[in-house]
Amino acid sequence: MNKWAILTVTIVISALMLSFIAFPLSVTAQAPDFIPGKTQIVSAFGKVPGQDLIVHVLVLVPQGSDKNEIANEAVRQQGARPIDHTEFALNGLVWDKEPGTNNVLVKQYYNDANEPNNLVSSTITGEDALQATHSEWSNVPNSNFAFDSLGQTDRCPSIVRECPGKQFSDGFNDVAWLPLKSKNTLGVTWFNTKTVEADMAMNTKFSWSTDNTGGIDLVTVFVHEDGHVIGLSHSDVTGAVMEAVYAGIRQSLHPDDVCGIQTLYGTPDPECTSEPPPDPDPNPGSPTSLDITHGSHNNPILKSDGDYSNRITVHIFVKALDGPDGVANVPIHVVVNAPKSTLSGDTTTDDNGVAHIHYKVNAGRDGTGPYHISATANGGSLSCNHNDDACHADFTVNK
Repeated sequence: MNKWAILTVTIVISALMLSFIAFPLSVTAQAPDFIPGKTQIVSAFGKVPGQDLIVHVLVLVPQGSDKNEIANEAVRQQGARPIDHTEFALNGLVWDKEPGTNNVLVKQYYNDANEPNNLVSSTITGEDALQATHSEWSNVPNSNFAFDSLGQTDRCPSIVRECPGKQFSDGFNDVAWLPLKSKNTLGVTWFNTKTVEADMAMNTKFSWSTDNTGGIDLVTVFVHEDGHVIGLSHSDVTGAVMEAVYAGIRQSLHPDDVCGIQTLYGTPDPECTSEPPPDPDPNPGSPTSLDITHGSHNNPILKSDGDYSNRITVHIFVKALDGPDGVANVPIHVVVNAPKSTLSGDTTTDDNGVAHIHYKVNAGRDGTGPYHISATANGGSLSCNHNDDACHADFTVNK
């Protein structure tokens, strides 16, 4: 399934119309190791509080470090707060058409100051890498979008935090090399969501490559970041350029990327709107449903403080999706909420697919519940109250 956009919010500013693609996502994404056994590369979004600025960071996570902590810290060092999975991340702009045409043209400049020496001497310079990105995104069939490379500039990208002075929008879309503040941040792309501008900076502290001689592939990073400039969010399709990972060289658009840009700026191919067949169950017969078949209790015990307690036995049956049989050795987590106690426990099903949980809970002086039992296993869940007939149990204590 194509995953480039979930919600579009449109606002009008003076004579300019600007739309924002919104997509719910977590702060970071899983990524394979770039240097096997040593690092991960993840990406994250952040928003500057009280301002119309969004930042996308690409972050190198050292072996043994928590990727969420590293990514969140990289976002904070950009003066932004991390955007978590409960929020909509404003990931880009939908650009206006050129006056009198149906075409969309985004003009981008390149500043080669501080470009790594190995790129300067390479047959493929950093500017060449950026232009290769432009060609990849500009030549999609049935899309009216194109990048226009306007050559070099000496400007520092004005909304990149590491540029001198206060962040501001100068109306130019600039790409440059800077020693970014975070030692783990590979690159940043900034968006001003009130004016039509997107700026980008790569970190000079890392090793980069354009000819597959080692280091991080610059074209791969540029083609992903320019996808955000276009207006695309992250994709959850494996192999897509807009997937939220760096998994080695990936310079050519995936069909999912093509569908994304066509949807924003043209006519989507028929396969873009068709639903793919469901993924096969990787574990056929795995338990997917829970049924609390019954619960029972022994006689109440009078405690020294006069309150009553109750011994409860809960029996949970776990069955498979493809039949009525129980499944053995399934981890079960059960929580029992009573008036004066909350108890939790873990166990596994027996050979017949049944788990047996034993509790003693305080019932209060009146000797009644209400008790609430919840259970989870293998993604399935079930809950019931003490007087729920489906539980086949009444936990009222007889004085």
